[in-house]
Amino acid sequence: MQLPTLAILAVSLFLALAGFGIVIPALPFYTARLQGEGPTVGLTVGLLMASYSLVQFACAPLWGHLSDRIGRRPVFLAGLAGFALSFVLMGTAQGLFWLFAARILGGVLSAALIPAALAMVADLTSETDRGKGMGIAGAAMGLGFVFGPAIGGMLARGDDFSLPFFVAAAVAAMTFLVAASSLRESRGLVASAAGQAALPLLERLGRHGAELWRWLALTFVQTAAFAAMEATLALYGRDVFGLRAVDVGWLMALIGLVSAAFSGGLAGRVIRRFGEVATLRAGFALFAVGFWGATAATSLPLFASAMTVVGVGMACMRPSLTSAVSKGAGDATGSAMGLMQSCDSLARVAGPALGGALYVLGHSLPYATASAVSAAAVAFTLLALPQPARPSLPDTSSGLPLAASTPEPAARG
Repeated sequence: MQLPTLAILAVSLFLALAGFGIVIPALPFYTARLQGEGPTVGLTVGLLMASYSLVQFACAPLWGHLSDRIGRRPVFLAGLAGFALSFVLMGTAQGLFWLFAARILGGVLSAALIPAALAMVADLTSETDRGKGMGIAGAAMGLGFVFGPAIGGMLARGDDFSLPFFVAAAVAAMTFLVAASSLRESRGLVASAAGQAALPLLERLGRHGAELWRWLALTFVQTAAFAAMEATLALYGRDVFGLRAVDVGWLMALIGLVSAAFSGGLAGRVIRRFGEVATLRAGFALFAVGFWGATAATSLPLFASAMTVVGVGMACMRPSLTSAVSKGAGDATGSAMGLMQSCDSLARVAGPALGGALYVLGHSLPYATASAVSAAAVAFTLLALPQPARPSLPDTSSGLPLAASTPEPAARG
């Protein structure tokens, strides 16, 4: 691995996710101030998150394809610039219409960020070290998610819920400056253009989507379950445990801290030892247990403990999924990461919208549903992603190692 460049990328991802996390504790309260208190606030928050992700779903594959053609760096920088602009527009919104408009525009522009970043990680790592590289990226994003919500909760004190958005814009702008001055291109532009020009975008996406559908489907399930929790956590904490925005921020920081600690310290080793399939399966099992525990929690410490289990589950799943997708992408890593980001974005449409609707019917329903879906995903991994009985060299002719061949334990499992 090219550790200096990977470290710069990790710092950029940390700053970007810290900027994203800053707004999460404040968004429900900011929405309630613009809309007025009422039983439909949870649904409105879910739709705000869903609108952002819907346009990301449409745009992420295009950005990923562009990163294969012109390079990762310019696409990554464009995503950071869009990130900063969207936060400024959200902070100055004078009503729900303008808040939705800002979210949609931000989704279009910021859809470039994650596909380009993960494609760069894939460029910088060998297949053997791919899980470790994705674990480092996941840890950086997790740590950003730790500090972001905590800072956002503290900035949202009182009645001024717009301040976190302006701070997030400043953080994103700072990240842009760091990346623009330090980050170098990770993919040869001439080789990239020559290797990709002969295969049209839609054909490439169709081909890789067909090869990777199992992993993409599981990406959708994992993200939808987590996004339903994200969209309703602030309201759940307020309505069930009487939490303030700052308290919700610290709770989300706890989830992120646990996830980041596991991603950075253990996830890569676990993937190398047991493989992506087994690690992913364990992650979904932890999701099922953690979300079920949240519905049964009768006190804040019990609820926080259940959420830490969810955080460990997230740390198991994300590096496993990104590693498996990148290994099966061949020479179209950018497009594959864009396709994966589209699944993430589509899940962030369905998850918050469904979570908000379920919350109106019953405060614990989003968590109970997430637990049931995660348990079903464990069964899916047992049926559709069988663990190889013994190690063998990977079959490089298929392009998809785990679904079509029995991989080497050090790289897959």
